[in-house]
Amino acid sequence: MPGNHLVLAILSTVLGFLCCSGINLPFGIVAIVFASQVNGKYASGDFQGAISSAKQAKIWGWISMGLVILGFVLCLLGLLLMFFIGINDPYAFDDPYMYDTPQYEDPYTY
Repeated sequence: MPGNHLVLAILSTVLGFLCCSGINLPFGIVAIVFASQVNGKYASGDFQGAISSAKQAKIWGWISMGLVILGFVLCLLGLLLMFFIGINDPYAFDDPYMYDTPQYEDPYTY
């Protein structure tokens, strides 16, 4: 019986949903569908169909996992970029209106 790669499909789908905003969710669902077909096809005697579904589950699972890794790397690069901008420019994230003096005359100072 071929391996169904259900663990890879579920793991990549859940990790992508939790970590990287779920951009891989459609690919992970496709991988889960193919992985769930393997055992049924093998039990009914469709050995070539089981092998084909196992290959498709593996391909879609690794595509989904690749998107998880890509999303994680992009999030990490964004955080590093914000960190280095904050180090080089201490006023990069300050509110420019927080320390401004009022632009009007106080009518009660006369």
